[in-house]
Amino acid sequence: MEKPSIDEGTIVSCVKQEYGLTAQDLTFLPIGADPNAAVYRAETHHGRVVFIKLRRGEVPRVSLELAAYLHAHGNVQIIPPILTIHGELCAKVGEYTLICMPFIEAKNGYDEVMTAHQWREFGATLRHIHDAAYPTRLLAEIPH
Repeated sequence: MEKPSIDEGTIVSCVKQEYGLTAQDLTFLPIGADPNAAVYRAETHHGRVVFIKLRRGEVPRVSLELAAYLHAHGNVQIIPPILTIHGELCAKVGEYTLICMPFIEAKNGYDEVMTAHQWREFGATLRHIHDAAYPTRLLAEIPH
């Protein structure tokens, strides 16, 4: 993954203006599977660490709404987007959509062998996703 052409100062300004967070340290993370996205780790002046995803173009709103819905309904393993100061799930910065989420410091399942306990928790998370009672409006927006 390569850094996008957007100036990091522009990202910091957007995070300040849209989320009310002052990022002191912005670190590009060369990870992810989406060729149209770039991710950063940012530490704020209050010591809060956030994950910033920049995706070229629009992000399907339903994907952000589903993450927020699942988390709010007890699936704490799903990481929801942080709302902007205007209550939005994401912000626009130039040609990018910017999404802020809590940063989770951990290894992923591609880099570490999962334990039996982790596999059970993963299965329970998937079961919760499949069994959730979604609002009709969200169901109608999910691509089939």
